[in-house]
Amino acid sequence: MLKKIAEKLEDIDAKYHDLYEQKKDGKFHLKVENDDGDAVLRAKQHEKERADAAEAKLKELEKEKAAADKKKADEAQAAEEEKLKKAGDYTALEESYKKKLEDQKNDYEARLQEKDGIIRNQTVDSVAESMATDLAEHNGHLMQAQIAARLTTEIADGKSITRVLDTEGKPSAMSVEELRKEFFTNEKYASIVVASKASGGGASNNEGTGGAQKKTKWAEYSGAELVALKRENPQAYDALKQTQEA
Repeated sequence: MLKKIAEKLEDIDAKYHDLYEQKKDGKFHLKVENDDGDAVLRAKQHEKERADAAEAKLKELEKEKAAADKKKADEAQAAEEEKLKKAGDYTALEESYKKKLEDQKNDYEARLQEKDGIIRNQTVDSVAESMATDLAEHNGHLMQAQIAARLTTEIADGKSITRVLDTEGKPSAMSVEELRKEFFTNEKYASIVVASKASGGGASNNEGTGGAQKKTKWAEYSGAELVALKRENPQAYDALKQTQEA
């Protein structure tokens, strides 16, 4: 049975994650009004299971219908070819064979594209989940979808390669690590990103101390320093960012 409260979202089956919300105590609470009791918990669980079962059944029926439609079309084509053979209409018969080969080719390409699509989705989801968990730990699910939207996968020589998209969904020259830094310094996620996940030490005031060389370029800052600078001195952060875009 579903738990009313979970310490970590990982303790709950992934298909029930949307039934929980994190509250101020840091724990994940089942979305029920007041204390609805075990009966409501069971009802919610059964409702989710029924929905999953119905979706699986629908996909199964769609596959069966597609297979039946293909069989019917193949039988009709075979009957037509037999009719053409008996009539001695070899020109029409040749055209029929060409169409059959073209249909087989299209079917193969569609299956290949479907397979590549599955690989792309799995790769993107895996990278996004890993990055989100690394940045925000148990709160990673709150930013995973946004990270995934900035990723895509290309299939080259049978291998999947992860590419980063810009904010408009267009291909970019950014690396996955650069995307990680972008999300780390994004003020929108400041409340859930774990500060210790930065690639480097603490924040810098950009003034230099004890003879240390003053930092003047974006690349000289660690992730922690960038996020701290953005919070403490937005104008200095914007000016510094210009050195990256230059």
